[in-house]
Amino acid sequence: MYRKIVSSTAVCRIADGAMIPEDAGNLDWLAYEAWLVEGNLPAEPIQPPFGPAKEAELAAFRANRELYLNRLSGIGMAAQFDDRADDLASVIKVRKGLLALTTLPGVVDAASLDELKAAMKQAYAALLVGVPAEVKAAFKGVDA
Repeated sequence: MYRKIVSSTAVCRIADGAMIPEDAGNLDWLAYEAWLVEGNLPAEPIQPPFGPAKEAELAAFRANRELYLNRLSGIGMAAQFDDRADDLASVIKVRKGLLALTTLPGVVDAASLDELKAAMKQAYAALLVGVPAEVKAAFKGVDA
């Protein structure tokens, strides 16, 4: 019996764990093709764990978050200097939301990369509801 391999045309022979590349000159590949002709189907690939992908996505978020927090600090300082209390309150609200984003239930409970990205997109969108355009501009480049 054989198993497909994620993102590859090679297969794994389950009996001994041999990885068999798609190669018409490879006797193991020819045996695999003969096995298919007999009506057999390979087992579905084992999906890699979501954990590493989630950590990579969250690490990318944290790197971008620093950029957004810095931009928001500049906007907040200008708002404070110009005595624009509503803008300053918006900056503070958004900064707090950014810092808490990775603890939101949808983000924490995401079971796939697609779920995680959707939860983060939803969280970004919620952060930006009702805030001034200048605050939204801090997120240039974010698809929210």
